[in-house]
Amino acid sequence: TSSPRPARPALAQVLLQRTALRVYVLHFENMGRLTRAFDRVLEHSDVESSMIEPEGMRLRFLGPRAMTERLVEQIYEDGGLTWCSRHDVVEGGSA
Repeated sequence: TSSPRPARPALAQVLLQRTALRVYVLHFENMGRLTRAFDRVLEHSDVESSMIEPEGMRLRFLGPRAMTERLVEQIYEDGGLTWCSRHDVVEGGSA
């Protein structure tokens, strides 16, 4: 007999359904890799906002989760990415 799978909390399910955008923060090993990634982001029509931080070798951008995840994979494949964080943005209403 198998044990029942724990139910996902209702609030988590609602938040996942309402999440459409994701903020990415990427860190790079050198300026060449950072600027190449920034060029990729600028060329991507689904990116809603972006910012390059040369002093910290960081690139931040906001876009639809479903579309921009592949962009991050392409940037990773280009090389030079040392760290990446992703944070979902919940639109509409308060938690």
